[in-house]
Amino acid sequence: MIYQKLTTGMGQCLLLIRKHADRDGFELWRRKERCWCYFNNVGAEYFKEFFDMRGELTDISEAEALELIKELRE
Repeated sequence: MIYQKLTTGMGQCLLLIRKHADRDGFELWRRKERCWCYFNNVGAEYFKEFFDMRGELTDISEAEALELIKELRE
């Protein structure tokens, strides 16, 4: 599993992303619902443009992803 975060130039996390090696698409962490939401490759093009325009996409560890989720819940 691959975790990534999209951050602003100031370091604020905009999106938390999770990708599975065995399937297409990706999941985004939904703060309000506190769950992962799956997007197939059809919906992925919209987000790819958003990623390119909005900030820096960085690979992170699962532990860092869990820490970000914990922070977002507070």
